[in-house]
Amino acid sequence: MQITFIDILNPTQSNVDLFRVAATEQKIRVTPKEFDQDILLLAMLLISVQLLDGFFTGIGVDIHGISAEGNPLLRSFMLSFGPVPTLVATKLITICMTVFLILMTRQITWLKAALKWTLGFYLFAAIIPWSLIILEQL
Repeated sequence: MQITFIDILNPTQSNVDLFRVAATEQKIRVTPKEFDQDILLLAMLLISVQLLDGFFTGIGVDIHGISAEGNPLLRSFMLSFGPVPTLVATKLITICMTVFLILMTRQITWLKAALKWTLGFYLFAAIIPWSLIILEQL
């Protein structure tokens, strides 16, 4: 019995029943051998970049204030909830999304390339600028 990702996203009664039957018939497991080493490396790099971005953002906001945050949505959350809770929550969400997307690379062929572009974008749009801003203060 084959269940697709679309079946899970479209929870009609027949799909829900189909999913229950499939879940009882077989255990769904992801084993390490199902992922290439380059996918695991990409996952680790993306998660590391997220953590580094959160760390640098925290330092930058501490030095220059909340106005230093370039993302207006994050800036408004920082004003409402504080910088640390906002950064922790957003980084937890992005790390969970990263893990989900890494798991989906087996079904969506172009996703691996998109995640590589995302990694490059984060390096040039977040990590390098924050590094320069922080180094300027030293």
